[in-house]
Amino acid sequence: MAAIIKWIQNNYKYLNKDGSSLGKTIAIITPFKAQSDIIRKELKNDSVIIGTVHALQGAEQKIILFSMVYDEKSAGQDLFIDKNRNIINVAVSRAKQSFYVFGNKELFLQAKDNSPTKLLGKYLGIIK
Repeated sequence: MAAIIKWIQNNYKYLNKDGSSLGKTIAIITPFKAQSDIIRKELKNDSVIIGTVHALQGAEQKIILFSMVYDEKSAGQDLFIDKNRNIINVAVSRAKQSFYVFGNKELFLQAKDNSPTKLLGKYLGIIK
C-alpha cells in the first residue's frame, strides 16, 4: 500500500499533465475489500476509484494499479487470486493504457504452474 501511495506521489505530474483529476486517470484494484479501505484512507483522494476486482467489474480507467496484497510469506502457497481465475483477468482488462502491479516478486517466481499468478509473472517478464 505504501508503494502505491509513493508511486502516485512520484508520478503525479505525469498522471495530471492534462489538468484532470487523478480519478480520471487512475484506478486502484485489489482482491480484498480491507486493502481497498486502507488504500482509500491513506491516499486521501476521493476522486480516485479504489475497490475490489469484483466491485469494479465493468469499469475502465487509463491506468490501473493492481495491489496484490500478498507478501513474501505467501509465496508458493495457494493464493485466493489463483482460486478464482477471473480475478487477474478482470483486473488487467480494466486498463485502457497501462497496468501496474504492486506485489512481491517471489509470488510470481514461486507460483504454482499454470496459475494466473504464474501467467501474469510471464507477461510481466519476471519469469522467463
